Amino acid sequence: MQAIRLILAGLACAALMSAPSTGRAQSPGVFNVCRGEFERFCKQHPYERFERCGTYGVSGPNPNLSCQFFCGKPLGSQCAVVQNAASTAGNACGYAWFKVTCY
Repeated sequence: MQAIRLILAGLACAALMSAPSTGRAQSPGVFNVCRGEFERFCKQHPYERFERCGTYGVSGPNPNLSCQFFCGKPLGSQCAVVQNAASTAGNACGYAWFKVTCY
């Protein structure tokens, strides 16, 4: 059963990376993201997007997913991600706040 879950998680990640961008922004901008299990804990810091842990089989922060969403590009020269608040432990995957910058 665990092997099947890992295969499905891998397929979901591969599909995301090959899928056309569904990003919001295609121009320069800065966006705040909170990643965790329950959104109500994200309210400790400002954010525009909540990414639930376990999305696309990833348990922790996924900078590439955030770059695809906001910038329409993968993490790299046109998208940068930095942590903008201290992470906290809790629930299934903890909570992390970070800033996505589209160039």
